[in-house]
Amino acid sequence: WSSDVCSSDLRPSSATNPMTVIIPAVGLVALALANLKGVSLERNLLTVAALFPGLFLLESALRTDRFPEPTLMVLIAFALGALTGPLAGIAERFIFQHTDAPIREAFGWLGSDFSRAFLEAAFCEETLKYLVLVGFCLPRKAFDEPMDGVVYGVAVSLGFATIENVLYVLH
Repeated sequence: WSSDVCSSDLRPSSATNPMTVIIPAVGLVALALANLKGVSLERNLLTVAALFPGLFLLESALRTDRFPEPTLMVLIAFALGALTGPLAGIAERFIFQHTDAPIREAFGWLGSDFSRAFLEAAFCEETLKYLVLVGFCLPRKAFDEPMDGVVYGVAVSLGFATIENVLYVLH
């Protein structure tokens, strides 16, 4: 990287970056919603804490783009990435129900573990994230340079990772 690509004048200042408002707002809304449901303060704080790594890393990724993407588009990509989490869980359960017994019978527990790791988890999760990237992000007018693939790919992946964090905390 040349020094002009990484210089701070190419990155949006925190005063103009909408993510500096969005990240704390999401945390406060999540905390308020959890309080309405009568959930314990500890669980509320853990849930909000599970949101922050993904949102923080998303904001960091946005800062690396010389020609920033529309914030709304990136947030939609993040949200669609989060929606792939539950969809992947459904697909993984379906594949497990139909393949685990025959694979375990043929290859034993090692084959079953291999199947769960690669056939179920990796294949389902990565395919769904790819479909969001190609089906939603790529056709957009704002997707006009190679770095956009990185920004939107990071947004989709972090959306998935964030919902995984939240579900892990809640269960």
